[in-house]
Amino acid sequence: MFENWSESSSLLFERLQTDARSELCKHGAVVYQVNMNKGREVRVGWIRGSGKSNICMARIVAKANGSIDLYLHLDPNADLIGEGKPFASAFHGNETDRDMGKRNFSESDFPDAVFEWIACASKHSRRKHNIPIAPSEVTTSTVTPPGAAQTAKAVPQVNPDEEFREGQRKLKIHHEIERNAKAIRQKKALVLAETGCLQCDVCGFDFCDTYGEIGQGFAECHHRTPISMLSEESTITLDQLAIVCSNCHRMLHRSPYLTTEQLRDLLFESETP
Repeated sequence: MFENWSESSSLLFERLQTDARSELCKHGAVVYQVNMNKGREVRVGWIRGSGKSNICMARIVAKANGSIDLYLHLDPNADLIGEGKPFASAFHGNETDRDMGKRNFSESDFPDAVFEWIACASKHSRRKHNIPIAPSEVTTSTVTPPGAAQTAKAVPQVNPDEEFREGQRKLKIHHEIERNAKAIRQKKALVLAETGCLQCDVCGFDFCDTYGEIGQGFAECHHRTPISMLSEESTITLDQLAIVCSNCHRMLHRSPYLTTEQLRDLLFESETP
């Protein structure tokens, strides 16, 4: 399948395919050859049988310089495609490619976030084509070790009289990705001017309603595109920020990473009797 690929491109694809975090060849998805790009393109998806088109989740094209181009069908709600985003748009008039993004990867430019992007593409493609998604992919579940009774609950070994040392001072040196305080101030000011309050975009919680004057103007701002995926040259607009409460903000940053819309759907599903 890869006779027209250079060794570097083949190794990059193997890295994408075999990493334990990768969703490329899980959930029944397979790699299949297509007669495009002089034999240097393969696709990953679900083959639907003779006479039917295949469901494509990803296209991988080997480049002459040893890099690869990765095309992913990405959930538009994830806000990953466009200027200043991780992926450029790969839409060229074909309606089926409106949600496709393109990014080049090489040995020197291979961020770990690619596995989060692949997971996004996997879920989006399966939703779009009505391929079942396991509940464990949306919510965190507790796995019972093999041999343990399914109904048994682990009892933590806790000593209520144990004392714990607190208050130690440590010097830590680390890099911090800077957030633009001006953008956050302007987002809050705009929402306040338009709605008169700062309700959470996920659950609707309003600090002012609950806490009174001390909660006036208080809320947190969530970057719809994770800060870790932005480069130093990236720019954002105010519509890429979401007003959220502290609880929802923490949940949005807990793996598996959800969009505000996905977390809202999950919340209201759990509240449905």
